[in-house]
Amino acid sequence: NLEPREEYQFILFPNTVSLNYKLMFSKYVVPYIEPGVGYYTFWERRTDGESNSFGGAPVLIAAGGLLISLNSLTSGTELSGDYGATDLWLDLQYRQVFGLDSRKDFSSNMITGGFGIGF
Repeated sequence: NLEPREEYQFILFPNTVSLNYKLMFSKYVVPYIEPGVGYYTFWERRTDGESNSFGGAPVLIAAGGLLISLNSLTSGTELSGDYGATDLWLDLQYRQVFGLDSRKDFSSNMITGGFGIGF
């Protein structure tokens, strides 16, 4: 039987702080950059009776993205009337995380998408 006797759970808390600088060249398409720093903490939980592991590692963050205006979809809707939303954006971003601890390397690349709302 090759089934392992233990199970692991790895829980990561990506604690970060970043600054966002928007290059407002146009009101329809807005590029931005976002540098930052962080400290990723983790908890490795084991079920085989051995001790759990806790730890962390520092990281640097570099991101760049593009906000695409969707304001034509919000005019006259509940977003603007009830909540005071003035802008709706489609947010596309590329983010790179640089791990600074070679023993716990949390380096990664991400492509994300989402929505942003301006009030």
